[in-house]
Amino acid sequence: MKTKALNMMGLGLALALLWPVSQSLAAKGGKPGKPKPPPEPPPEQPISYQRVDIEPQPQQLGYTTTSINDLGVIAGTFATSISEDNSEYIVLLPPYVNAEGVVSYRADDVVVVGTNEAYAGYGGLLINNLNQIAGAHITWSDVVFTNDWFPEEPWTNWCHRAVFWNSDGAMSELWNPDANDLSQSCAINDSGLAVIADCEDYDNIEDWSGDNWWNILSSYVVAPDDRNGDGVADTWYADDDGNGINDLAYLIDTLGYQPRAINEYGTVVFSEGVALTPDYDDPDGDGNPWFADGNGDGINDLLKALKPLKDGGTARAGDINDFGEIAGSDWTDWDDRCAVLWANATAPPVDLGKPVDQTEYVSAASINNVGQIVGLFGAKNDYYRNGKWKIALQRSFLFDEGVIYDFRDFVPDHGAGNALNDINDNGWILSAGYVYVPVE
Repeated sequence: MKTKALNMMGLGLALALLWPVSQSLAAKGGKPGKPKPPPEPPPEQPISYQRVDIEPQPQQLGYTTTSINDLGVIAGTFATSISEDNSEYIVLLPPYVNAEGVVSYRADDVVVVGTNEAYAGYGGLLINNLNQIAGAHITWSDVVFTNDWFPEEPWTNWCHRAVFWNSDGAMSELWNPDANDLSQSCAINDSGLAVIADCEDYDNIEDWSGDNWWNILSSYVVAPDDRNGDGVADTWYADDDGNGINDLAYLIDTLGYQPRAINEYGTVVFSEGVALTPDYDDPDGDGNPWFADGNGDGINDLLKALKPLKDGGTARAGDINDFGEIAGSDWTDWDDRCAVLWANATAPPVDLGKPVDQTEYVSAASINNVGQIVGLFGAKNDYYRNGKWKIALQRSFLFDEGVIYDFRDFVPDHGAGNALNDINDNGWILSAGYVYVPVE
């Protein structure tokens, strides 16, 4: 098996030069436009893995980590039990590479970029290669809901607000800072384009246990602007007309689809197996390359459904890389899921196969620009009984050069239930509380 070549000494030098990352490297501000094509994958070489544990903070309850960029910097949260409100902290966790090329994540290097009511939100925190983070911020609401899950325990809801943290810790709103909306950042790319979802009338929903709230969900791409004229994107929220809505937000969907990822070209994929490729020729002439409505029905003509693998199957998208390759799954039932790869939004799906013979379901989570994919699977002998329920012990897989592997083939002690959350272009794989680094 091969993977992207990893020069640990070179990475250490890059970290020294680029941490903290200067936004001047971006220079991609202003209205959205067609970015440069992605680079070709570098040479490849055989791999094994070094497990790197993330050193905890004193008195913390543990890290929650959801994404890793190509510098190896992780976006995550940790909570402590020493404050009255059990505060949660948004953090950047940069790697340290010593003179021998050994990687570690040290507690002293952690950078806190958000505190107190800062919150990871649905889908966790997303980080790009400029160490910019997209997530959500909480303000508490007085609205009380009941629901079918816990009808005897009505709960006071919180208001998610889609926000953006710069590498220096400065936080910016991405939608409407004054509304009692439920909004969430769902993806961010290296141009600073952020995808958000907004549920405008969520405080009028009486039953949260069904699909009611998705029916009033809308999605937007926020394109940062260069307001100080230095050629660097510096503004993610502007309300020049005073209507309370972000002028830099471009509507992309009104059908309730859940955004999952955005690549450098600006293509967005949604959980429901839908892809949206922007048309930078802007056929509608309204300045929004992510939305076209030629027949006036209010539905985005640029939304394209991914082709399912099986008759009666349902395509689900998990991630997209800069080459337009989409990793996801095809569902016919909860226990009948196949991990699939689409070469582009209109290509037929390719079944990634089964890691072990007893595999019942496979689902892809993340794909890098080399084409490596990580995800989870469940096997028939991986069940245990919890009362009357039969619960699957999920395992992790790695797909590389056309072959799908049980990740325990490389790391035998990688425990069941420890998902592989993300993989960067160097092949570094993020799991819960640690990183797997490929080595020669």
